[in-house]
Amino acid sequence: MMATAVREEVLREELGDRDLKVRRAKDIAETAYANATVVEQLIMAQLKVAQEDPSQALKAASAIKGLSLAAAGLERLHDLKKRALGLDKMEMHDDLPDLRIHCLTDEEEDAIRRGQKTDGCDWDDTPDDGLAGVPDDGSLDEELDANEIIEEGVE
Repeated sequence: MMATAVREEVLREELGDRDLKVRRAKDIAETAYANATVVEQLIMAQLKVAQEDPSQALKAASAIKGLSLAAAGLERLHDLKKRALGLDKMEMHDDLPDLRIHCLTDEEEDAIRRGQKTDGCDWDDTPDDGLAGVPDDGSLDEELDANEIIEEGVE
């Protein structure tokens, strides 16, 4: 009991509050998006001015250059915030499940179809994939078109 509490406290001190980091990451993303939208609108307004009155093109170009520098500054600030929180190193998809891909040999497929175990392979810890009892005489393969998508319960 005490060891668990100590371990949790050490992890909290080392990693910080995960929920707080997630909230801050969302704030950074939302602020970055809002700022990018403002800069985009200002640039587009300058382009519209230059398009409507070509004599204002030099003034618009100067304003666009300033807005470009502002956008670069904002980008550096947002990157700095991410690094300060350790988000540049943090995998943002930690909570996604792992997808396990296992290529079966012909013998393993046959064993699944027969609902049996094979030597050296324990099928008890793999989920039931519904292949038990499927005929292995090739009749199923002949019925299926290679480009056909099969959905359960759909005719």
